[in-house]
Amino acid sequence: MEELFAAVKESACRGIGPKLEGILIDAGDMDRIQQTVHHLRDIPYNECVVECTLTPMMNKGDFSFSIEKETAEAAIQQGRPVSQWLGYEESIEGSRLESFLIHWLDKESFLYYCTKAVFLEMDTSNKEKYRVPGVFVRLQHERGNAKWYEMVTRAVLQSLAIVLTEQKRQFIESYFRCFSDVFAYFHLGVMFSRDDCPLKLVGMYMNAPEAREAMKSFGCDILEYMEECDWEKIVEFSSGLINLSLDFTDKIEPRLGFEIESSEKDESVLDWLIEKGCCDSEKRQAVCNWPGTTSLCSSSNLRKDLTLQYKISHFKVVVRPDTPMQAKVYLECSMDSKYSCRY
Repeated sequence: MEELFAAVKESACRGIGPKLEGILIDAGDMDRIQQTVHHLRDIPYNECVVECTLTPMMNKGDFSFSIEKETAEAAIQQGRPVSQWLGYEESIEGSRLESFLIHWLDKESFLYYCTKAVFLEMDTSNKEKYRVPGVFVRLQHERGNAKWYEMVTRAVLQSLAIVLTEQKRQFIESYFRCFSDVFAYFHLGVMFSRDDCPLKLVGMYMNAPEAREAMKSFGCDILEYMEECDWEKIVEFSSGLINLSLDFTDKIEPRLGFEIESSEKDESVLDWLIEKGCCDSEKRQAVCNWPGTTSLCSSSNLRKDLTLQYKISHFKVVVRPDTPMQAKVYLECSMDSKYSCRY
């Protein structure tokens, strides 16, 4: 992973335009990400993503990566047990995460069969806990219903030693009652870097009219968060399929996040974000310069030149009542797909 991040840091944009550092990501955030990557250098992964705030005059950046079950199992078979993956100093959060990963990969475990992938996210905004990754777990089942998703969510949280308050229980029950029949699948997130350890639920691929009705049933009238024309833009850029992110601690946060997946409309999305004051022309250019491929001469045991693939993963628009819209972009980097277990 250190090689991959070095390529992201030093070779991003590959001479076409400005690099990420200084334009999209503050140098301090970049250094904290690099330190974390060094501590996690033995962990297997599939793709990494750099999360960049697009708001003008803000250069906040985070880093995340995915671990698919097949990749994790291959690493264990090659002699890299879970106990070696989290190389940062011992902590309560690290112990919780290690316990969860072991549980997830146990074929006798319920979680093994109902969670497809895990995503770890470094939160550089917390300078005291930036080495403690948050965890997102993909929950998916072809015949999942509200009770099934609620049961899986509780099992994940129990494995992570998260104690559910009555408010959290009510939120989870209400959330899946409103959304389980209209989303294709969900991501459950736990932000270990925050003192109150907030949880996130992200629903993926919901038909826009159904999304609006489900949000209303859940108590979120979209017109309290944005103008009708902005909602129509999100629907247009998302090709009618909505990805919705909600945060909660012991109450529903007055904050909605809409993910817009990368497409041929990316430049139009960026133009709209500039119009809304969520981006500027310099950041727009840096994002547009990102996609492409480059070669990396590996010093690892793979002993081959690797091809790195750079692409825009998605945008995220964050809205709150009576608050200006904010936006982020998620820039993905991965090695050639034939290398299924990466270090």
